[in-house]
Amino acid sequence: MLIGLQNHIEVKIKSLQIKAHQSAETTLVSRFLPDVSARINHFYNFGSTINPQTNARESSNIQSDNISLDAGIDLFNFEQFQTAKITKIQTAIAVADKAVVDQEFTTLLIQRYTEALAAQELQKVIEDQLGNTKEQLHRIQQEAADGAKPESDVYDIQVLFTQEQKLLLQAQQDMHNKKELLCQLMNKDALSAQDIQLVQDEFGIKPPSERIQWEQHPMIVKESLNGVKLQQEYRSLLHHYLPVLRLNYSYGTFYAASIEQVFDTSFRFGSQLRDNKSQYLGLNLSVPIYSKGDVNRLRRRKNVDILQQQEVLLKKELELNNEWQNQERKYKQCIQLETVLQNAAFYAAKSYEATRVKYEFGKIDISAYKIAKNQLLSAKYDVLNNQLSRWMADKMMQNLMTDRFIALGEVEHKVLK
Repeated sequence: MLIGLQNHIEVKIKSLQIKAHQSAETTLVSRFLPDVSARINHFYNFGSTINPQTNARESSNIQSDNISLDAGIDLFNFEQFQTAKITKIQTAIAVADKAVVDQEFTTLLIQRYTEALAAQELQKVIEDQLGNTKEQLHRIQQEAADGAKPESDVYDIQVLFTQEQKLLLQAQQDMHNKKELLCQLMNKDALSAQDIQLVQDEFGIKPPSERIQWEQHPMIVKESLNGVKLQQEYRSLLHHYLPVLRLNYSYGTFYAASIEQVFDTSFRFGSQLRDNKSQYLGLNLSVPIYSKGDVNRLRRRKNVDILQQQEVLLKKELELNNEWQNQERKYKQCIQLETVLQNAAFYAAKSYEATRVKYEFGKIDISAYKIAKNQLLSAKYDVLNNQLSRWMADKMMQNLMTDRFIALGEVEHKVLK
């Protein structure tokens, strides 16, 4: 499974999305660091202008250059507080989203593996049946050659042998196709359907009797974090009602000179840049007053989104409960069927052995022998199918309850704090 998760394209995409969110994530402190910039401006004023050197209005053309280093810092900005929290939640959502993809991949892998394993085991059953029929074919051919059996008996057993050859070929093709699907899902070039041999491990779960709590399941964590994000976005809309307090600072100088026309531009600054140095320190308070009701509409819409997300969360919990109950019911039903099917297979084997002996001594014809073989094949397949159905339900429940989701619950706890 680990190889499949490492090579699965969707998992790789989600991993890159996590890195993208992490690289875009900012801390609350960084949001309140100053922004610094340098400016160089070159101006021409024509006609009646104010001379920067004398601060007097003159009827002349003025060339001026400004050079400054500017800095600003938000002393209070409610939007910046909320934005920092939202970026952190987005990263946690990306982590939970990848975990959802991981679990969905595991579910699909269990299904593909079980299907391929069932096809592999069915092929073994048919091969065993074909081996018995092949022995009968050789025996009857020998007896027909000795004159003890009519030639028609050879034709009858040859038909049965050919039919079972067809079943075996179909089973081999079905097994190959399902193993190919499994290899494609694993997405590993070195993995070949012809080289892999599937095994069934032990059952590993005892279904609990009490109701399962899903708080740490990745799907629930993801939807819970989506709800937290919507609530933070709802709070962030308050910045439209709250003031923004900003401290600004500027250090710069300027150069100015009278010119006749643009072509007289000169950059002989002389001592002006040194003599005209100045500093600026300002406190800017911006207070929102009227927004035409846009903010109220946005908050009402966001509140509806929060209520909708709560319903989505309940829906996901219901789906998980239903899935667990379905798998648990299948698991218990398979246990109930196990003894009955094993008894049926036992008596089908006994019946086949008795019928085989009768057929060898000529007491019955090929039709009765064929029916006994089909009954045995069907009984063995029922036992195999029931066993693998129980095994698959076991793996599905393990996938729903796996401990690796605890870390996601810790992520959600940290975000909520």
